[in-house]
Amino acid sequence: MDLREIAARQAYAESGFDSNAKSNAGAMGLFQIMPSVLQDYNTKNNNTIPTDSLTNDSINTNVRNWYMNDLMNRGWNTKNNPSDSVRVAKALGAYNWGSGNLVNALNKAKADGIDIYNSFDWLSYLAPETRDYIDFILMGNNNSLHRNNIAYNTKSKQNQEKINKIKNSFAKGGNLNSKNISNKNREIAKIKSQLEQLAINNNFSAEELKELRKFDEKSEVYKRAVELYKKYEHDF
Repeated sequence: MDLREIAARQAYAESGFDSNAKSNAGAMGLFQIMPSVLQDYNTKNNNTIPTDSLTNDSINTNVRNWYMNDLMNRGWNTKNNPSDSVRVAKALGAYNWGSGNLVNALNKAKADGIDIYNSFDWLSYLAPETRDYIDFILMGNNNSLHRNNIAYNTKSKQNQEKINKIKNSFAKGGNLNSKNISNKNREIAKIKSQLEQLAINNNFSAEELKELRKFDEKSEVYKRAVELYKKYEHDF
């Protein structure tokens, strides 16, 4: 599984390699990063990158790599040690459709007896657009997705320059391979992600989520999230 090729295909699927692309929902740049994702990136990495910087390919790619790593290491994506390809597929699904929609679909598939950990049978539970998105990026099916009726073209000089920049970002620490993270850090990241997801699912306010992300053990918001974690830790 060539993660650099996956990233290049994802950029095509998201924006057709258009650095200035902006969706009606506000997603921007090469990888169509939402302002909320950038805000999360800034908060967790002590950065202050402004939204209009998302038209910069390097910044956009760095945020995308961070976000994919985050999705790869969410609790719903690491339980029962799924294969790397399944984890990447789930991360792509969450990136395109939203993690809440993906988790709901996975839960439905699991309730129907589908193996959601080491098979791709759960893909049929996703929205058709998201299935095509994963099929094109991960499975390499060039017929499943076209951007503005222009086929994925690696021979175009302009596209090749974009692809090379994206692939080179992995040599600078952008690799989303979770093996680059220590076991301890992975476990901490997993628990933090689960706490945050539980808080979102239980309607914590924006201010409460902001407080939670400080992960202050003395905080009442943090304690409340931990109690939820203890209650639901054995659930999907």
